[in-house]
Amino acid sequence: MSDASAPSPFLFSYKLPAAGFQIGLVVKRAYRIPARGAAEPLQEAPPVWTEPSWVASTSAEGTRWLLHDSDRFATAKTATDVLLLGSARSRKGKVRALDTALEVGPVRKAIHVEGDRRIGRGDDGRLRFGEAEGFTEMPLTWDRAYGGRDLVEEARRFPEPRGKLDPRRRAAAPEVPHGKLVYPRNYAGRGYLLGEGAEERLVGTLAPNLEDAAHPLDAGRLAIPDLLGWIDGPVSACYAPVDYFWFPRTLFILRPDFNPPRRRPYEVEAGAIRAEDLEEPASPLPAGDPRAYQCAPPGLGSHALTGSERVKLWNMHREREYAEFDLPADRPSLSLTLPGVGARALSPRLATVLIEPDDDRVTLTWGAALEVAMVYPDEALAEVQVNAQWAR
Repeated sequence: MSDASAPSPFLFSYKLPAAGFQIGLVVKRAYRIPARGAAEPLQEAPPVWTEPSWVASTSAEGTRWLLHDSDRFATAKTATDVLLLGSARSRKGKVRALDTALEVGPVRKAIHVEGDRRIGRGDDGRLRFGEAEGFTEMPLTWDRAYGGRDLVEEARRFPEPRGKLDPRRRAAAPEVPHGKLVYPRNYAGRGYLLGEGAEERLVGTLAPNLEDAAHPLDAGRLAIPDLLGWIDGPVSACYAPVDYFWFPRTLFILRPDFNPPRRRPYEVEAGAIRAEDLEEPASPLPAGDPRAYQCAPPGLGSHALTGSERVKLWNMHREREYAEFDLPADRPSLSLTLPGVGARALSPRLATVLIEPDDDRVTLTWGAALEVAMVYPDEALAEVQVNAQWAR
């Protein structure tokens, strides 16, 4: 896990695709989750993540999941990303299953959590989930959700070359980038196997713990028979950030291949993408769609929040089954003073709401930008005066 961070406020200069030159300003503030009422400011200053940070998967070898996205994207987001890093928690002792949910103003997501269980076959020969083990807490991370990597099928499709290579023969292009067979919605999860014999290989393996409450997993649908048929595959459920090259975010960065969907994709239903987005032709370069900068899972990144929204948590707080509080109405006042230009007021937008129930903390990230004539070098940025004031 990298630790590329800077103190808040953070100033930088850049040019986005299909946009002009800008000076960006990111400010963050952390608050204590209260027993009731509005969240109160904490003394600690949360870091600004200048680069993304990942965690190695415990389920899929050679993969990782995004822990913190770069806060540099805060100035380009058109909606607010709502994220949660934490665990499902039972206050009633060990349980085999638990329902969690997160609600912030108009956005809501619910995840059903199962204890560890293995995949087997029923008397009818069909795949089924075995009885779940009891648990009191379960990490809400991508490696516990459906997804992953199929190493066996990789070895079959892309065998290691033996002996000397004939330079006169051109190697066939791999079917997927780098020869990795990963589930496009979640590289880091478990349960995804591909091709002939996939069902038999699933028998005895650990099943995913996390399920979208409205789209429960079916053991008989975990195996994907066709490489390009993944678009109709199971939903990967988590509250953590979506990586750049995971679907649906990658649709606006490096479009993946897929067969025409046979049913309405979950991401369309959740408002993360539009049906027509799936029909757009592939492009070799990012088109500058601002949705590429949104990292919230489907259902948690389609509204522009302003602060003061009511937050509700179910079965994710250490001390309470149900926690309810208000985001602070604490919009910062921001301005930049440029040498020879004078002061320029900025209009901040709430880019990210990060809820960390284990630490009783919620962090708000605000972004603002000023149009300029060029990318400012570091020495020129050092001459820019930043003024950031909070309402309280």
